[in-house]
Amino acid sequence: MQPEQPTAAAPRRHLAASIFIVAWLAAQLAYPFATKFDLRPFRYQWAPLSWGMYANPNAEYQVTLYRLGPDGARTEIDFDDDVARGTPWSRALTQGETSAIRRIETLREVEIVLRRVAERNRDGATYVGSVDWYYLQEGRSVVQEIRIQAPS
Repeated sequence: MQPEQPTAAAPRRHLAASIFIVAWLAAQLAYPFATKFDLRPFRYQWAPLSWGMYANPNAEYQVTLYRLGPDGARTEIDFDDDVARGTPWSRALTQGETSAIRRIETLREVEIVLRRVAERNRDGATYVGSVDWYYLQEGRSVVQEIRIQAPS
């Protein structure tokens, strides 16, 4: 009786098993690493010239900053580098899946700028940020205001 010769399928099965084991271990190591450390630079970020530009526009917004005087008179605050520090969000369009997140971020940015202006002026006045949201598909608009009282 002759000893059995190894077939060509045995090395393939060994190679397939090795690839599976390496891939499984890589996934077991990569997932905890990705959840533990902030990998934002590697995540998708919407850019005007990316596939996100083909998404349906959800909302357009316009931001107006003004100061309320003691008599209720409005004095508009200009978007200069001292106020907004180069933040180009006075008028923009939210896009795609991230439009709800962008609305929250926009309101937070308005609040930060208003706090910066109120802290700088320290005049006891009320500073208001008005965000006019235009929902293009629904044909409606909503105004949200953020009010900050400046310290005296």
